[in-house]
Amino acid sequence: MKASSIVVMRDNGIANAGLIYVRPGSRKALNLLLDLAWRIQLFLHFPSVVPLVVPFAKPPFYSNSDDQSLLNDAITSAVLHNRTFLGSTARFEARNKYKNVGPEWSSLAESRQHHMQLKLLWKSATRARAVVPWQEGINNPTQYMTLPISKDDSVALAPRCLFAHLPFSTANAITHLTSARGFA
Repeated sequence: MKASSIVVMRDNGIANAGLIYVRPGSRKALNLLLDLAWRIQLFLHFPSVVPLVVPFAKPPFYSNSDDQSLLNDAITSAVLHNRTFLGSTARFEARNKYKNVGPEWSSLAESRQHHMQLKLLWKSATRARAVVPWQEGINNPTQYMTLPISKDDSVALAPRCLFAHLPFSTANAITHLTSARGFA
């Protein structure tokens, strides 16, 4: 994963926002992280801006509280070099399992545009392999995906085994939730 300055755990959508490894990398990687922080702070502290981003949004707003979808949109924006709020803010302000008002997401042009963005994102992905020392079969490399954010940098979508190596115990000071029962 040497070519990636940002490593996240692969999850539904794109990535899980629970744990992010970052090391010095490109300006694009820094911009991705700054964009993510900006999105979280903006929507958390100023939810009244949600309708400025998503014209059909009506209070109470839901989209401002989902850091994982905000991360996924920040990654999509960095890979496609075009800022998007479709997978987070727009999608979660439409009618969904958390919000029973608003237009049906699948009927919106924004839904189709988001689908096209994801197709472009996954088209740019490349497969890579890494050996995870604590995994059974040490010499058996684990496959993962990378998403390019610049000519020489990427976001690595690491497999769960990279994040679940700490055994779950109440005696541990730090335990990642993927190693705890019920959080797989």
